[in-house]
Amino acid sequence: MLEGSGKYPQSLSVHYLIAISLALLSYLFFASVDAYVVDGEQLLVNPDFSHHLAGWRISGDQDLLQVADGTVEIRHDALSQSNTLSQCWDRERFPDRILVGITASTADLVPGVKPWHLAKAGLIGQFPDGSKDYRLSSRLVLLKQDVGWNSYRTGIEIDKSLERICLSIGLLGSKGSFRFKHPLLYPAAIPPTYSLIKNLLLAVWAAVGVIWLIGLVRHYRQRTQMGFMLAMLVAISVGIMMPAELKSEVENWLSLYLPEFTTKQLLTTLGVPYQLPADMLPQRWDVSKFGHLLGFFLLSLILFSEKEKSVWMLLPGLVIAAVVTEIMQHYVPGRTPRLSDVMVDLIGIVAGWWLIRGYFKLHQAVAG
Repeated sequence: MLEGSGKYPQSLSVHYLIAISLALLSYLFFASVDAYVVDGEQLLVNPDFSHHLAGWRISGDQDLLQVADGTVEIRHDALSQSNTLSQCWDRERFPDRILVGITASTADLVPGVKPWHLAKAGLIGQFPDGSKDYRLSSRLVLLKQDVGWNSYRTGIEIDKSLERICLSIGLLGSKGSFRFKHPLLYPAAIPPTYSLIKNLLLAVWAAVGVIWLIGLVRHYRQRTQMGFMLAMLVAISVGIMMPAELKSEVENWLSLYLPEFTTKQLLTTLGVPYQLPADMLPQRWDVSKFGHLLGFFLLSLILFSEKEKSVWMLLPGLVIAAVVTEIMQHYVPGRTPRLSDVMVDLIGIVAGWWLIRGYFKLHQAVAG
């Protein structure tokens, strides 16, 4: 039965042990080794704001910007307000690979109705014909909720076709406070040892994935779940490997038709007192989070529908899969692994198991 204590295959235990060990090794590597290192001088002028806003181009109402002790605050009282600070460089002045970062926080933030109404910091490119390239703008900071002080940092490969590039920091079409300090923008390099170990880990993960996939296909090839399971694995893989720019475009389009809400709003509506733990659950449920939830809910539903399987045979594999999907984000340009996404995946897994378990119990009660 679903919750039975059937014999645990030794080969499955070995597979799980290998996957868990590889996941821990990957986590330690990516958490302790920097993908990009500084390879030149700071490109920003007046990055510490010691000369107020000298060197920065202001777009909007300067009276809504305050500078104190190296920290800039943009505060809006209306959704119609937008303010940005920016610095730009022509092609000959910026390298092909850069390291960009900032320390930022938000308070009392109420984003506007459009997907781009938020607090953000990122790069904007310009092509020779004058058209703007916003694909890189989602790489650094996109905030739609209140967060404490956090440091954000990422390396970016610059498209050689761009003629001009700007670092833009601002609060767009939103109310509340956006504070930031310590912006940085440096030429960057990737350490050779980092690339070597990263690619080696990817090769091992690929081998493990192929072995697992072959095992699943052999087990399910004569079962009705086969087609659904493969479809879900493909859908999840596409979501994982989608570059940040394309992911942002898809999310922006879907968000025009799908609602967003915060965990706090949901629990307040349900009358549940709750203190949101940092990084454990998403503060805002958007298209991306619903995708995580739905993908693993359906995958869980499909796998647990084979009622003779013990929950303890399938559950570890699904949890490992949720963790691996975030580890793989290190291999996709602009994507960042998040613990909150793993937690959303786990909610989907448990929901799928709970629903199919209830179905089997109801079926037994009716049959008996």
